Order: sequence, then structure tokens, then C-alpha cells
Amino acid sequence: MGRTGWRVAALLAGTLVLSQSMAADKPKADKAAATPAAPASSGQQPTGFGKAKFGMSLAEVWKMYPTARLLGEEEQAGAPVVDGPYIDRILVKDQPVPGFAKPTMVEMRFWKDKLWAVIVYFGDNDPEKSKAYLESKFGNPTSTDGSNPTWVGEKVTSTASYMERWYGTSDVALSKQAQAWFGEMITGNWKGETPEEKAAREKRMAALTPKAGKAANTPKPTAAPAK
Repeated sequence: MGRTGWRVAALLAGTLVLSQSMAADKPKADKAAATPAAPASSGQQPTGFGKAKFGMSLAEVWKMYPTARLLGEEEQAGAPVVDGPYIDRILVKDQPVPGFAKPTMVEMRFWKDKLWAVIVYFGDNDPEKSKAYLESKFGNPTSTDGSNPTWVGEKVTSTASYMERWYGTSDVALSKQAQAWFGEMITGNWKGETPEEKAAREKRMAALTPKAGKAANTPKPTAAPAK
């Protein structure tokens, strides 16, 4: 993706990446308007998805979910696309999810090779039951937007889009790093990947897709001479 494409992706990335700052600012605006947001209850604070914990590498997580597929640049599974040279995304289909009656799709996003965010799509699950499960799991939302609730925790921020039928959780520390980069992208202050960052990314991708790399480097068989 070119630099312009990354700018567009950055502008579209508000759902998961900016949810923390938006939710943090919301109570201030509500206080000024004398309409405070509902206080967040002591709901669960996810640490990742199953055995895959925030901060784990893409290779580590992929071993846990070998049927995962690497999503292409700008390829959308449902939630707004967050893309760029520091971001990788994988998608797992037909995945059992706690609280959901039917298996569904799970998208995992990595920031600089660390598991950063997990998005669970409702799929064929009943939307009202899914909504009830989230509220029982996370407690009272921090935000007052009933269609797009946000739960802000000390280490993890969770958010949902009931209209688009998904919910996600993201690591706060990694989100702050991503926010800083998106800010540099939008203002034009990002100077591009360093040679070390580019080399590390290429090495990581080659290790994750050895079959593709081997196929690309294998010469095509030549046709037998005509008799």
C-alpha cells in the first residue's frame, strides 16, 4: 500500500485505535453538558483471545490457530480496516467463541508483530443475545452511545458496533503506540520505515509463508523438446 493509502486507512481507523481516547474524552464532554456517562462496572478485562495473549507474536498465535488466513492490505472482514507497514491481520473462520451459540469469524490484529486487537463477528448468532452477553461480560459501558458501547479498562479497551455486528478488544499500551503513528501519518510527519524495520518485516513474512516463498523461487519446468 502506498503512503496515500496508509493515510486513508489511518483516517478510517477510529473504531478500535481511537476508542480509548474517544471514550476518555466522552465523560468530560458529558460533564460539561451536566449529563454524566454511566460509570463502568467491574466487568471482565480480556487478556487476548483464548490462549493467544496480547503481546504475543504473529508466529506464536498462528501456531495456535493454524487455519487462520493472512488478510491482504485493505481487505475488510467487517470492522473498519486498520492497515500499514506495522500492522498484520489474520482471520479465523468457524471459531467457537465463549458466549456465542454458533462458531463465527475472529480477526486478530498485530502491531509491530505483537497481538494488539481481537475482533469477534456476530455472524449467525442472535444479535440481542450477543448484546446481552457482552453487557454481562463487560458490565456497564463507559460511553453513553447505546449502538457503539465502549468499556475502558486500565490495560484493555473493549468496544462494540451493534449495527455492524461485531465487538473488539485492544491492548491499551499498544493502542497508544499505534495512535502516535497514525497521528504522524495524518500530519505527514512519518518518514517511512527504517531499513531495520523493513528488513524485519520482510523476514517475518518470509518465515510465515515459506511455501509461497519457495514457490516463487523455484524455476518453472521447461517444456520437453519436440521430437
